[in-house]
Amino acid sequence: GVQNRESMEKLESFRFEVLGVEDLDEDTQVQIFNSSYKVECVFQIIQQAVVDAMGSKVLSIAPPILSRSFTELGLGMLTYHEAKKIAEVPFPYAYHIFTMTM
Repeated sequence: GVQNRESMEKLESFRFEVLGVEDLDEDTQVQIFNSSYKVECVFQIIQQAVVDAMGSKVLSIAPPILSRSFTELGLGMLTYHEAKKIAEVPFPYAYHIFTMTM
């Protein structure tokens, strides 16, 4: 009853609007789809949107907090590149043979 309603209200308070590619303007969609580096392109678009929002006072956040958002974005990009490196580098054949014999 009441407790379930309160739990649902708490969950509702953590919902954020999620934007999809269809929510972007046509030029931005074309830019992303034509890019050879889509992840980096989206990263740059997000970073530029934050900088533009700072300049127009849409984001009036304390500099340390805003700085942290750039740090987190950069760490996300770093993690992406580390995962991509692991996925693209072939597993050494000698190591594979060695582990099979053990």
